[in-house]
Amino acid sequence: MESLKHMRHDSFAKTLESAGFNLISQKDITENMLPSLEKLHRLGKLPYFFVDFLKLNEYFINVTAGVEVYGLARKGLFKYRIFTARKPHVK
Repeated sequence: MESLKHMRHDSFAKTLESAGFNLISQKDITENMLPSLEKLHRLGKLPYFFVDFLKLNEYFINVTAGVEVYGLARKGLFKYRIFTARKPHVK
């Protein structure tokens, strides 16, 4: 999750384009992911309580992400997107 500090909602498309890709489409599928995120949130709540209390988040990153990403996604601060891009052939 270290890379999340550097990602913004509009930055990945710009990164693709700066790497020479032509962006064909992007689709926000966050709403489709919310049921799965909610399940991970529910399953991880109890272990997360202890992990967070003991300040062990960096060692239990999946539990931490499972709980925290759900809240961020519901607030619109974390999004799941599908990008389709093509890199032109260079001769």
